Amino acid sequence: LPMTIGLSFLAEPVWTLFYGDSIYGPSVLSYFIFVGLAMGLFTSAITIIQVLKDYKTVFVSLIIGVMIKIILNNSLMGTFYSLGLPAYYGVITSSLVAYIVSFIVCLIVLHGKYKVNYENTVKNFMDILCGCMLMVVVLFLVKFIIPLVGDSRISNLFIILVYAVIGAFVYIVFMIKMGTINNIFGDKLNKLLKNKRWVMKKKKLKLFDKFYIVWLIISILLLGGLILYYFLVERPNNQIINESFIKSYSLIK
Repeated sequence: LPMTIGLSFLAEPVWTLFYGDSIYGPSVLSYFIFVGLAMGLFTSAITIIQVLKDYKTVFVSLIIGVMIKIILNNSLMGTFYSLGLPAYYGVITSSLVAYIVSFIVCLIVLHGKYKVNYENTVKNFMDILCGCMLMVVVLFLVKFIIPLVGDSRISNLFIILVYAVIGAFVYIVFMIKMGTINNIFGDKLNKLLKNKRWVMKKKKLKLFDKFYIVWLIISILLLGGLILYYFLVERPNNQIINESFIKSYSLIK
């Protein structure tokens, strides 16, 4: 998840580094990368179900995903266009929703039929989500100091490395402070840390402790602020891209 969000944030310099300047490339990459994440989650879940030889659930989840993709594909293109957003976001969103719904179907079956408990997973996910939001906020502030896109491929490479180091440092420190590193990798990781004061003592926490609810609310507010910035600042630029895409799509059709 942090790598996906980081790559989405750095989509423009990454695309420029490998493929040069493009109108649609960075915009598509910044959103489509989340489809790769959803596809990876679905693939992992469906593999577990296949190992359990529950082939009925495999086919049901696949059929549900395909049907959602077919139903939402064209309708979401029109919806995003009417909102002033790039129309191709509708195609990407339909794929994203299809994978997520299929993934949720697999999780429901694993929990109901095979009694898989997700309490610790959800708790760790909330920590990871908070860390990702903090990382994005820091990178967004760095954007005002270091430009996100350079004039050459060498400068873009340097920018990517700087942002990657800063983002990774913020995220890893947050994970260590929260003790999530221990929850995921075990207490043996403490042996690799010279200063154990960096790590919070591991303790049993309930899913809906007030502390984690506060962090979740903060993450949602930060995400909402970034979305608001996108609509107020970036949306006018997307309108130009959107009109160009629609004209190209009409000619091809």
